[in-house]
This record gives sequence, C-alpha cells and structure tokens, in this order.
Amino acid sequence: MNTIVVYAKLYDLNTDSWFDILDIRDSYADVCDVKVGIGRCGAYSNGVYHWLSADYTCIICFDFRSNKFRTIETPSTMDYGQIIEANNCIAYIVYSYHVADDTTNNWAEIWNLKQDGSWVKQCNIALPQACVNFIYPLPLISISTVMWKQ
Repeated sequence: MNTIVVYAKLYDLNTDSWFDILDIRDSYADVCDVKVGIGRCGAYSNGVYHWLSADYTCIICFDFRSNKFRTIETPSTMDYGQIIEANNCIAYIVYSYHVADDTTNNWAEIWNLKQDGSWVKQCNIALPQACVNFIYPLPLISISTVMWKQ
C-alpha cells in the first residue's frame, strides 16, 4: 500500500535555496482534507497568502512568518467566489445567479475578513445581465470602490 506524503517547499530568496515544510498531515490535518483549486488566483495580505478550496467551502492560508497552514471557512454558501486584496485586507466576492419566473437576479456580495478571522458583509452589488458571465473585479483601490472588467 502506498503512503501519500503531503508537504510543501518554499524558496528563500535571501539564501537562494529551497526548504521543506515537514509532512503537513501531522500538524495541519484540516488543510490536508481540502482540495486546492488548481489555477485559482489567491491574494496576499500582511504576510499571509490566501486561496480558495476547489469546492469553495474554505480558504487555505499560508503564513510566511510562521511557515504554517490553516483554513478559514468562507462567509457564505452561495454559488462561487473569488478572493481579492484591498487596503491590506482580504475581501471575498461571492457571486449569486438565480433565475425565477423569467427574471434573473445576479448579485455579488462583498465580504471583508477581520483580523480575528470573522467576516463582515460590506455590500451587495447588482450585476448587469448582459455581462454577468464575463465580468470580474479588478484589484481594488479601496473596499468601497470596485472596478469591473468585462
């Protein structure tokens, strides 16, 4: 029977070398049960990199100061989301598309991650129907200013 070893490697620019983060299974069991969404962009803020799990149920975090992984639950159970950085804070944009009675309601919820790990809902944004499948947020100038690219 083959044993799967879960580990990570980091490259240190100062020493021009790679180093191992030991077997993650022992210390970070919650991370090992998560499937990472390959090709998904994440966001970096305050020494921590964040990216979404493949099923959008949690955010995987790697703290470069402590070289440790952890997970954070996503703030909502909507359709799917995206992580962005704004003003050195992590924001999570959750997209919701609903069709009922020949009416389509398309929304984006913007949530802020607080330092204690909890989420605060900032706002709902109605998305234009004509471009709902083709828009995504550009990096934010501030959490109150969102620019969308079509």
